[in-house]
Amino acid sequence: MSSQVLTDSIDLLKTVEYGGCSAKLSPTELAGILTELQFPGHPDLLVDISTHDDAGVYRINDETALIFTTDFFPPVCSDPEEFGEIAAANALSDVFAMGGKPLMVLNLMMYSTSELPVSGFARILKGGQNKTMEAGALVVGGHTIEDHPPKFGLAVIGTVHPERVIQ
Repeated sequence: MSSQVLTDSIDLLKTVEYGGCSAKLSPTELAGILTELQFPGHPDLLVDISTHDDAGVYRINDETALIFTTDFFPPVCSDPEEFGEIAAANALSDVFAMGGKPLMVLNLMMYSTSELPVSGFARILKGGQNKTMEAGALVVGGHTIEDHPPKFGLAVIGTVHPERVIQ
């Protein structure tokens, strides 16, 4: 990746009407929708949708449970790399909040290369990778779609001892 790609000037805030969590569906509206769906339980599912947590926890054995979460949103700042860092830290924090350690992540990127320079795409991913590495986790892939305004986040898998889950 050339240094020019990582230094192009881009202002992501000019692309959004609602940034970050302000773009979410209202909790009341979401709760109404979810009442129409069936969510079967399981004895190894320690944290599920009923608790309204940001992550689910599934016991693998007596020593290990998986934490699974995802989070993504539109830009909350102008700088693409900083936005990538914020979005990644937000998604990773769901694992830490449960008392766990993140293991690996998948990038979730919605970005329009016809509306914005590809350099912004690269810088968002770089910011996300920086925070993922800082957390001790691995970026193992991801998914992208053409969309405007941009959105970025992660799907994260972590581990925790089943008796040390924080809710």
